[in-house]
Amino acid sequence: LLLRFEGRSAEFLDHMATAEAVAPGFGSPPVELTPEDDRWIRREALRRRIELYPSQRVKGLLALAGQTLREDGEDEALKVLAGVRGVPDVELTLAEWDLGAGRSAEAAARAEAVASRVSLPSGLRVRAWSLVARCRDAAEDPEGAVAAANEALRLGPGSPAPYLALASLAERRQDWDTALEHLRRAWGIAPADVQVVLRFAGGADRAGSTADARLALKRAVQLAPDDPRVAAMLVEHYLRWGDYMAA
Repeated sequence: LLLRFEGRSAEFLDHMATAEAVAPGFGSPPVELTPEDDRWIRREALRRRIELYPSQRVKGLLALAGQTLREDGEDEALKVLAGVRGVPDVELTLAEWDLGAGRSAEAAARAEAVASRVSLPSGLRVRAWSLVARCRDAAEDPEGAVAAANEALRLGPGSPAPYLALASLAERRQDWDTALEHLRRAWGIAPADVQVVLRFAGGADRAGSTADARLALKRAVQLAPDDPRVAAMLVEHYLRWGDYMAA
């Protein structure tokens, strides 16, 4: 902050990037940034985190690739991951990208290659089979999707991933009540996972269970009090139902 006050912008940004690298989201004291500076700091912090924590290199590269995907597109993001292709976590991320881009057959093949590796930890295989289920469903292969989801459930009955996959299958059939039951189980297994809670809130909304949706959104705000996106979802929910004072 002193460097910024003295007009030494390059040094100010350098220190901000290092601060964000070692303590993501710390933000104390709060600093107002231009969108350009904020983008540079976030990207540079991700790069520095990889250097600072070499034992978490793959995790860091995945975070940097995700940011690059959002800002610069898939081709540039793939360059970030060029040195770690074949790593199971990376392959599953690439399968997610394929699925998001509508390449469901390629996504299924990539995820199934990971799921079939029996030497991998069961948690990773559960995640892979759950992804295979979503890919098969998107490829209009409902039988394959159910088989993959059941395999995920067999390997990891205590993981939320199979139930999230089963919920996705039910949602594609517009069977909102069944989807909500699967999401309820996922939330019961992972009560502090914000993404699971938000998935439940969305499912409850679609199933017409307003009270459940509101409860889940309130819980998500409690779990992520500093995330404005989560708060905005609760505000939007209140507004939709005319609860303006709560909003």
